Amino acid sequence: MAKFKKVPQMFLFQKLLKYWGNMVKNYDGDCHDDDFFDVVRNCFEHDKAIELIELAYSAEELEDMKNIKFRRGRLDLSDSLDDVFCALWNYGRLRRKCRIVLDSICDYMRKGSKSVSTDVVEARINELAKALKLTELETEILTFAYVRNETCFSWPIRVDDR
Repeated sequence: MAKFKKVPQMFLFQKLLKYWGNMVKNYDGDCHDDDFFDVVRNCFEHDKAIELIELAYSAEELEDMKNIKFRRGRLDLSDSLDDVFCALWNYGRLRRKCRIVLDSICDYMRKGSKSVSTDVVEARINELAKALKLTELETEILTFAYVRNETCFSWPIRVDDR
């Protein structure tokens, strides 16, 4: 059992980034869910993200977002990254820029987490797909269910070996 916890779960992390990236590209409503940006908060450096934000937005745009009356939508770059990106995302007319920043962060994390060999979870999912004769879509659904239920968006805190 200890062997599974020591093995880096890069396969799951890659899948998580793929699903999260698709969600960012396709979702267009306001963000009220607390775990929408947890991937960024848990897996990316705060200072690097702030640097990317400051490059993408003009000083005037950032100042406008800092002066919003309601605390939930006000931008404070010293907040945790999920709060910062929630404020950027909910500022509707500049959501396109937020998507660009998030896409670059996702690409950066994806490049930094390349898996060298097949990891344990990937091997087990492949065995299960072969044994049950699952289609590619069914395998993706099964993998998504596992990623969502087991890791949620609090990666890389814990991955169970079940």
